[in-house]
Amino acid sequence: MKKRDPKVELMRIIACAIVIGAHTYLSPIVNERADIGRVFITCLCADGVAVFWFINGFFLFRKTDYGALLLHTAKNILLPLLCVTLFAFYFGDWLMKGEPLISSLSHPLSDYRDLFNGILSWNNVVADLGHLWYLYVYALVMFFFPVLKAFVDYLEKDTNREKIFLILSSLFLLINDISGNRFASFSHHTINALIPAAIEIIWGHIIYKYKNYFCNQKYIGISIVGFLGLNMIRLFIQMRNYNVDLSNKTILYWYTLIGILCALCVVIFCLSTGLKTANNTVINKLICKLASYTYTIYLIHPIVKNVIAKHGGMNLLQKIILNDSHGIVREIVYTAIIIIIVFAISLILSIFLKSIYQLLKKCWMHRRLI
Repeated sequence: MKKRDPKVELMRIIACAIVIGAHTYLSPIVNERADIGRVFITCLCADGVAVFWFINGFFLFRKTDYGALLLHTAKNILLPLLCVTLFAFYFGDWLMKGEPLISSLSHPLSDYRDLFNGILSWNNVVADLGHLWYLYVYALVMFFFPVLKAFVDYLEKDTNREKIFLILSSLFLLINDISGNRFASFSHHTINALIPAAIEIIWGHIIYKYKNYFCNQKYIGISIVGFLGLNMIRLFIQMRNYNVDLSNKTILYWYTLIGILCALCVVIFCLSTGLKTANNTVINKLICKLASYTYTIYLIHPIVKNVIAKHGGMNLLQKIILNDSHGIVREIVYTAIIIIIVFAISLILSIFLKSIYQLLKKCWMHRRLI
């Protein structure tokens, strides 16, 4: 089995933490006004999904067997997606809202109809699982893999084509950002998400081809400064947007040019860390082991967060750390701690679920041998 690249695995961990942050940070709106400190934290937690799209691009176009790719997607993406959806459908109200178990298990025919229509429209309709849009779009990307592969093969015939693509796609995204997403109408659903996802995946493919260029520790500082600087620009834009309309959050989404550039800073930071695949160190092993659970953590972390919230854990943590104040330092500390707590609990549950899966798999194999 080929060894995992710890630099890429570190990206997975950071991206997963950013996604958790996006679902746990404090509301940026306080007393009908945008709080600048909280808005900045919101900006910092905006681009985890973009990092994941980049990572997909690192390895996707090495694949040649379309059938095997679809089978892998069905087994490793759609099956877990279905399991989490059904689990939340039947047990979600009990776990996350405190309803009686029998009430959570019981659903009228209209709920099943809505669930079926959601699947037909390739969209999640189960409450508290909005993050699953990424997996629906991921599966759609895999379905259109031959088209993307043909385009990437065309780009690779001439490095100038890659440069032109990066420039033109940047301009396309910039125009859309300036228009407030009215130009392209990107979203988190089907074709409107497929196009920006494909752009970011191709960006990831191109960047990873030249990864050795960034294997210099001087880029650690450059990437950190770039990430913070870009988010300061984003903060200025978002505060201006909030002053006009508190519902305008288009610059915070993963399909913006500034979002791609922030994700690129995360990628460059990880590539420049000096972690080497060949080094069988404790750090490398730990990074790769943690990263192996990030998909399951991604799947279940909203459920974990909502259970913590239901039992008053988040309110207690806010009371202890914030102490009824709105200082950015306290808010950053709170955000970091809640990310760690949700990540850690989700990790423990992921290890448990993997152990159960491995046990069931062994039992099934043993049964077949009898």
